[in-house]
Amino acid sequence: MRFLIKSAHFIFFTLFILSLIFYLERVAFIDSSYHLFKLINAQSLTYEAGRYGAFLTKWPALLLIKTGASLKVVMFVFSSWFILWYYLIFLFITYALKNRKVGIALAVSLVTGYGNTFFHCVTETHQALVYCLLFYAWISNKYTWHISFQIFFGIILIILSFLTHPISILVILTLLGFHLAKDNNYKEFFNYTFLIVIAVMVGLKLVFTDGNSYEGQFFDLKDIVTSFKTRMFGWVFYFRNILFLYFTPTLAFIVIVWIALKQKSLTSIYASFSSVVLLFLLILFYKGGADVMKERAILPFCTVIILFLTELFLKDNLDTKITKSYIIITSFIGIAVIFSMSSSHSKRISRYQTAFDSNVFEKTKKIIVPRKAIDNKNLMVTWSIPYETLLISAVEGLDKSKSIFPRLKSELNSIDITDNKLMLGAPFYLKHNASEINKNYFLLDDCGYIKLDSLPQ
Repeated sequence: MRFLIKSAHFIFFTLFILSLIFYLERVAFIDSSYHLFKLINAQSLTYEAGRYGAFLTKWPALLLIKTGASLKVVMFVFSSWFILWYYLIFLFITYALKNRKVGIALAVSLVTGYGNTFFHCVTETHQALVYCLLFYAWISNKYTWHISFQIFFGIILIILSFLTHPISILVILTLLGFHLAKDNNYKEFFNYTFLIVIAVMVGLKLVFTDGNSYEGQFFDLKDIVTSFKTRMFGWVFYFRNILFLYFTPTLAFIVIVWIALKQKSLTSIYASFSSVVLLFLLILFYKGGADVMKERAILPFCTVIILFLTELFLKDNLDTKITKSYIIITSFIGIAVIFSMSSSHSKRISRYQTAFDSNVFEKTKKIIVPRKAIDNKNLMVTWSIPYETLLISAVEGLDKSKSIFPRLKSELNSIDITDNKLMLGAPFYLKHNASEINKNYFLLDDCGYIKLDSLPQ
């Protein structure tokens, strides 16, 4: 297994280097740009939709902001810390818990099914999945911990995962079921404590979540039924990308089914059945949208599949040619996909940078253009463009701060766009006070907006 462990280290090293190379593409992108913008201005931990577990990935950037580090340094650290944090968890699983299989699964999962979502670094789904694997490694470790300690830390990991992203409950339930089916663990009754905790967490979530909130929409069963056909489009997305994003998890699933047919063991049969059920539920509860969001929705399936494969296929002290080949193929495809996707992200940034050189920015630092002028095919996520363009420009220097707002026809009718203190943002936070924005990083409060018919070229 030495080769596989070395391969896992290599995967993390490669992802870390890529997180530095593509730091701008990762940070100045959708949610990441908004999260960092809020961190800089609040100078304290901020959370979206109750995802409080995300503090573990935000504190290094916040510490740098408080010490006055440059924006470029903050963005470098913000991009790379996610990989470093996952690597620390990998080291804990592999060497402290001595669970090399789960450690390998964690590394391989980070290059499985990741395309545009590699650049969507801040999304809490990724973080929650890593904590789910840590939970599984903890409850399946071979140390003779005192039962109360094993239960306590297991509960902490369930809560951490759930508070990072509620989708983790589906993953933890799937992995807990696999653990119970493995090695007669169903006889260890303390494992059922986790089921009780999960039931309580889900119950509290359903009771206290506002049905009209961002989180509440995912629990609207009536909406799920009425939009069933639309939601099932996720299957089309999966099979459309089966030779690109999802070749390796599909191959892993085929191997798992083959093992189940050959061994007919409880664990292999459970792995095959629960994988299909999990994929169905993920697609059913996902409402659709941009490709990056579809990728993110299917990541839990990819992660679970890789864990099942390593648990069923790897032998403790044997590096087979098949497992070596699979790791190499998976790593190569995953990294190749990231490089392939990087071109579109780099072009997007270059397009904004070209616009910044326009003469119009000699008169103002803020412009408004029609949304269609930026995305005439409605393929992009456009709400975050004001924050993306602000970060892309300000990283070159405080005095170069600029922001571009993509408008629809009527959304600015009641807003004075000539107000020097105005910065337009996301639809859910449309008006920012530019004079209150952190002036150590951004400077936008000395001019009003100028409307243009197209993006400067």
